[in-house]
Amino acid sequence: MSNTTSLPALRSFRFYSADGADFGVYEGHTPAEALAVLHSDAGYHRGEVRVSMPDREELIFASPEMEALLGGLDRWTAVDLGECPKARR
Repeated sequence: MSNTTSLPALRSFRFYSADGADFGVYEGHTPAEALAVLHSDAGYHRGEVRVSMPDREELIFASPEMEALLGGLDRWTAVDLGECPKARR
């Protein structure tokens, strides 16, 4: 029996801030994972924000101040654009 966790397919998500600004499209197995990539692309490193493992459903922030600055899923709108083309083989 395998001890690995099955992940959902890699998907694309378009993110909008609370004020409606389009922050672009990011990939992840879950919206939280894709939002972590968005924050990483903005220059925040893994020590400041990371995704929970193994489920990848929540963001974990280094501090309440970091969470207030970046915002978790409750402060963003994630539009699921579907499975990533490169994930289809």
